[in-house]
Amino acid sequence: MPDLTFKLILVTDDANVKLAEVKQEAESTQSVVEKPSAVKISAEQALATIRDVMIAVDGVVSVVSGLVRSMNSLLDASLGQRQSFKLASIAFGEAASEMSKFASSMQSVTNFEDDQLLSLMSKLSQTFKLNKDEIQQLVPVLLDFRLTFKPIG
Repeated sequence: MPDLTFKLILVTDDANVKLAEVKQEAESTQSVVEKPSAVKISAEQALATIRDVMIAVDGVVSVVSGLVRSMNSLLDASLGQRQSFKLASIAFGEAASEMSKFASSMQSVTNFEDDQLLSLMSKLSQTFKLNKDEIQQLVPVLLDFRLTFKPIG
């Protein structure tokens, strides 16, 4: 088979000129990008920005403070419950869980929390040497008396 030969001719009349133009454009773009620019802000704009930042920081601080207060309340409530159950365990022994259930049932009909009631019942039992049955009879009467004679205002 005979060999075929092709000849490729490229015309580059203006190629050097075009490359020079591209190089000059790249250099001018580079100098603009690398040149530091001065930002001019008026004192009023600066103060407004500082004010906005302070408002945002105050908001964050307020949220964090609320979260901390909530966590402290939760921890205090948990500690109060543990303390009241500990008192009930000392005062009532094995009947402490039964008295805790009784305090919970009393909470549903009064304005007092069950840990407050359990603590009251434990203190009454220890102070006046009352057993669980006597406490279960006495506490509703005391709560009725308290609600009847609560101060006005």
